[in-house]
Amino acid sequence: MPSLLDSPSSRQLQVQGLQLGHGAWQLCRDWSHAWTPGLHLLCGGDGAGKSSLLRALAGAQPPRAGTVGWSDRALMPGDVFWVDPRFPQQQGATTGTPLQWAVQQARACPRWDAAQWQVHIAQWQLQADVAKPWHALSTGTARKLWMAAALSSGADLVLIDEPVAGLDRPSIAYLRQALAQRVQGAQWVLVAHFDDLQGLPWDSVLDLEDLPQ
Repeated sequence: MPSLLDSPSSRQLQVQGLQLGHGAWQLCRDWSHAWTPGLHLLCGGDGAGKSSLLRALAGAQPPRAGTVGWSDRALMPGDVFWVDPRFPQQQGATTGTPLQWAVQQARACPRWDAAQWQVHIAQWQLQADVAKPWHALSTGTARKLWMAAALSSGADLVLIDEPVAGLDRPSIAYLRQALAQRVQGAQWVLVAHFDDLQGLPWDSVLDLEDLPQ
């Protein structure tokens, strides 16, 4: 599998002819879009379909029609780092301890950055939490641990859903700093949120209300 450093500079993350929805609800129809590397916002309120779009990009929710992939090859499961906050057990983030889970992620992610993991753990003051069982952690603490892993994973595509849920102001301030630093990298970091997180330097902002119906 090509590494991130070997990827062509022209590579894009693409959706083509995408139709997403379930039952009578529909997010989009015949929608095509492309993202270049960088920090991207998927913006919308409650029920707008942000999580559905992330699940489709992660390969966890098959579309009604259309495709998701790289411009030069198919999108593989190993290309993506994503923890669904509604169903974290699907990524193994509910059993054992966060430290055990992080060891598993390091083995699964060829470009896992152990130093970055330690930085995020320290900045979010999670040193005492990594050895606790998941069920003993608050929603905000679990979310910070998932994001620490996401930002340390080295995955080509990093998906983050509703990042500030359960976070206090200092934690949000560090999140904004950590995300802003990702702009200089060659990853695709897609964040689903209801606003622009106080004007982060997004490379693109996609309002889900503007998707074709």
